[in-house]
Amino acid sequence: MINLLVRLAVLGSAFVVIWNVLGTWIRALSGPKKTPALPASVPPSPARDMVEAATRHLNAIEVEVARLKDPAMWQATEDFAAAVGRLNAAVLSDPDRYRLARRYLGQILPAAEEATAKFAALYKATGAEAARAPFLELAGELTAAFDQAAKDYMEATAAEVLVEAEVLRELLDRARR
Repeated sequence: MINLLVRLAVLGSAFVVIWNVLGTWIRALSGPKKTPALPASVPPSPARDMVEAATRHLNAIEVEVARLKDPAMWQATEDFAAAVGRLNAAVLSDPDRYRLARRYLGQILPAAEEATAKFAALYKATGAEAARAPFLELAGELTAAFDQAAKDYMEATAAEVLVEAEVLRELLDRARR
């Protein structure tokens, strides 16, 4: 009787382990989080089109890295995605100036997608270390560059607002005379 109970306990433990492994595997294969669609309050514009294209490129990057199941590379990709998200938000907050971000969202991000595909192929062919270090270095540089681009975008917008405020002050002073 005790032998039967021990066997059932071991069998139950094995099922729990298998269930957890399958759950982790299924979550990893399901890929990155889905990016929500832009709200309807953002009218169609070239800026919105650029942000949507950037989101598609970013999703492709996340899918490539998710397939590798490397936690360090995934974390670097999430950090990069957050930086791209900040630049996308900056563009959508001031869509009239979207050309300032075109280089990053329209040229660098598609190139990063191509580079990620090449790193993924190298990772699969040669193993983790041959591709991990260069990928992490590039992802760090891209994250810093996109963070700086978002900051510059917002500072340019703020500077323009300050210039407009100064012009309005001068007009008000002239009107008072």
